[in-house]
Amino acid sequence: MPRAALIILGVAAGLVALLLIGVAIAIATVDPNHFVAPLAARVKAATGRNLTVQGPVDIKLSLEPKVVLTGVAFDNAPWSRTPRMLTAKRIEAQIALLPLLSRRFEVVQFTLVEPVITLETDANGRGNWEFGTSAGNASGTVSAVAGTTAAIGIANLEIQNGTLSYRNGATGKLTNASIERMTLHARDMQSPVAVDFRGKVDDVPVALAGDLGAPDKWLRQQWPYPVALKGEIDGNAVKLNTRIARSGTTTSLDDVDVAYGAIAGNGSIRVINDTSRTRYAIDLTVPSLSLADFAGKPGTQPAKRAAPSPAARWIIPDTPLPLAPLTSVDAEGPITIGEVKVSDGQRPERAGHQSHSRGGMPASKLHAGRAPAGQVCRLLGGSGFGGRVTLEPPAPGPTPQGP
Repeated sequence: MPRAALIILGVAAGLVALLLIGVAIAIATVDPNHFVAPLAARVKAATGRNLTVQGPVDIKLSLEPKVVLTGVAFDNAPWSRTPRMLTAKRIEAQIALLPLLSRRFEVVQFTLVEPVITLETDANGRGNWEFGTSAGNASGTVSAVAGTTAAIGIANLEIQNGTLSYRNGATGKLTNASIERMTLHARDMQSPVAVDFRGKVDDVPVALAGDLGAPDKWLRQQWPYPVALKGEIDGNAVKLNTRIARSGTTTSLDDVDVAYGAIAGNGSIRVINDTSRTRYAIDLTVPSLSLADFAGKPGTQPAKRAAPSPAARWIIPDTPLPLAPLTSVDAEGPITIGEVKVSDGQRPERAGHQSHSRGGMPASKLHAGRAPAGQVCRLLGGSGFGGRVTLEPPAPGPTPQGP
């Protein structure tokens, strides 16, 4: 290599080193606690909510300095039941030096230690993660938040030993999750996100990994937003591929490709929050379903049936059914099954289930295009079968006795 080229490279490297040293000195000589007020002001301008830091701010110097904030809290929406949307024992942000020269705050690693995250919706389906107090200024707030991403970039996000709760404002249902570890990685705000989650949801073990759409796409509400996840839930292999969209009070999951254990299906789901109860419109197709999939895990013994009471004379016993979950959900839509595999090898084809549940009264229509010959077909006088089941809440009063 010519000597002149070596000199140029040496001078360039020296200048870069001097700049990095200058930035490091500037950071070291400024009281880090002075960063809190400008940061809180920027968050307030973008979201309309307060950010507070109770503990001292510390900076650990290196080629990628780390800023540590202790006792962090972020306010919730004004209509929320709890005052804080987020609290954290500690927040760590590792910062790249060179982008600071261009007045860009680029976070190499952002870590939340022992956070408590509260997510919820109001009766109209509006989430506390949607900043702004009305529809008129919500779009402006979204633009402000999205504009902030041009000056702030986060490459890696990690949550350690956190808890998360989600309350559906329309139904009142509360879901709790414990986060052992969760990581999100993206090259920049315009790139897809790789996600990895380990923890529990309502005490059910969950381990999921996959890809999400770009953070900027979500912040700007540019639909559809892609989701591709796979892993295990309660020891069963699962996967979910879909595209999420939001319009008014309706959240749509289109091109759904879902599997849980040996059961797989595809179709679409709509979640509508237009009343005091959330409605679900489901349209799914299951190519094949084996009844053995519902018989329990291998090695388990079926529960012993209690001996019938001599006084019981009902053909169908008057045993209470576990219908509480159905009475809290308004849902409708078809589930089509290509074939059903029963224990004796028979396979009814083109089976279907049309469900409807509203006001605590679930109802179902069952049918099959072709069923194997047997008692059911002879009884109905055809090659297929069909029927309707309607379940009503029991009327108050004593349980009727058999004759």
